[in-house]
Amino acid sequence: MFQAVTRRIFSKLDNLKTLLEKVKKTQEDMKEEIKTIKEVVAILSHDQACTDAVIIKSAQDLLEKKIYPNYDEFKESAEFFLKESDNEFFSTLGSKWESYFEKKFENLYQKGSVLLETPCVRE
Repeated sequence: MFQAVTRRIFSKLDNLKTLLEKVKKTQEDMKEEIKTIKEVVAILSHDQACTDAVIIKSAQDLLEKKIYPNYDEFKESAEFFLKESDNEFFSTLGSKWESYFEKKFENLYQKGSVLLETPCVRE
């Protein structure tokens, strides 16, 4: 009789152990999802004034060195000034810097390139 009770207790303990492992795994997954969400929110909610300041400083810096910067020079300058103005935010971007740059800055570079190709600017 005691053996049957002991077996049931151990069976229940095994079930609880399995359940606890599932809960821990779910918590780890949720923790990773929350981290990803925080990174995305930080990128999406970054201050537009800071972005504008980076664009202006990058443009000023590049104009002092070169009138018609290429894409890589523009990107390098934007990265430098973003690090300088808000290194903490830049650090949170990590590998997402490329997509952040494309979303926030690349469009402006393309607009500037189109303007440089107009007849009145070329002459």
